[in-house]
Amino acid sequence: MFRHQGLARDKNHVTGNQQGISNNETKNMIEWKTTYPVTVLALSGDFGMPEFFSLGKILESFCQTKQAQVVLDFSQVTHVHYRGVKTLKNTLEKLKKAQGELKCVGLNNYVKNILDFSGMAADLKPHVALNDAILSFERPSYGEHHWH
Repeated sequence: MFRHQGLARDKNHVTGNQQGISNNETKNMIEWKTTYPVTVLALSGDFGMPEFFSLGKILESFCQTKQAQVVLDFSQVTHVHYRGVKTLKNTLEKLKKAQGELKCVGLNNYVKNILDFSGMAADLKPHVALNDAILSFERPSYGEHHWH
């Protein structure tokens, strides 16, 4: 069963604790860290239908809280179930409707091939480095600044 761990919050920063959400039987995990306005979800283990379902629920909750700029870090993922990718595709449509965007980083060749086969790799806008993925989001504008 999946369990949800608490969050520590401060003014502009939300951090999922060390475990995030984990499947105790398989040690699959989703850890997250948010630095406004981008949330990074670090995924690990084998991602089957239950893990994709949980990931979808997390992403939907970000849509509701207007934190819909998300990077999925696949660097610790060893396998993705091709049928679970459809769940991710449905969630991506919800993110787009909420003015959100989903990007990914850390795809090994095996996982990339599964995402390519399912037609999702291009939709996830893969990046080589995590910092590049984070910086690729359009930053919110706080008005023009004029220096005198």
